[in-house]
Amino acid sequence: MRKGVIGIGALIVVMILANSLNSNDDAIEPTIKVEDGEDEEMDLPTAPDPKTYLTVGGNSNPAEYESNSSLYTAHLNSATITYNARFNAGGDELTDENVLASLQRIKESLSGIEYDGEKRPDIDKVLELTEDAIAKKVGTDHALLYEIHDIIHKLDVHFNVNALEDTKVDKKGYPIHVEDRMQNG
Repeated sequence: MRKGVIGIGALIVVMILANSLNSNDDAIEPTIKVEDGEDEEMDLPTAPDPKTYLTVGGNSNPAEYESNSSLYTAHLNSATITYNARFNAGGDELTDENVLASLQRIKESLSGIEYDGEKRPDIDKVLELTEDAIAKKVGTDHALLYEIHDIIHKLDVHFNVNALEDTKVDKKGYPIHVEDRMQNG
């Protein structure tokens, strides 16, 4: 009888221990000491915030790297207006209005970049060139467009592991090289 009571008692102790180890009710919460000596619960973030600042080794996913995504978007728009990215204009060539609309999107994207590092002068320069191109209402094939694209391209390659790869296209947005046409449909 005594062995049976000890066995049941041991079983109850094991069940209590197992329950307390598996229970989230008694989970330890981080606390901080406040001046009056009482413990206060600390709020911990539930999910990491996206990286707001332009980051070397970042990518174009806006949920992870907001400024890197803005840079990638600026590169895509500048590549389009310099015939370095596929586009669909319904079989037509780019118009001056298309170029100005893309320059506006480039300006918005560059203005959204948060960064204070060594490449800041390059970002400021390309933003200034973009604003100048908008003010001058430059059209297709203007030299300023190629200068803007060159700077943004270099920045994108510097910061993003998945930088946009330029693809030479004709005036209607179709890849020039036969291999590119076959790969890209």
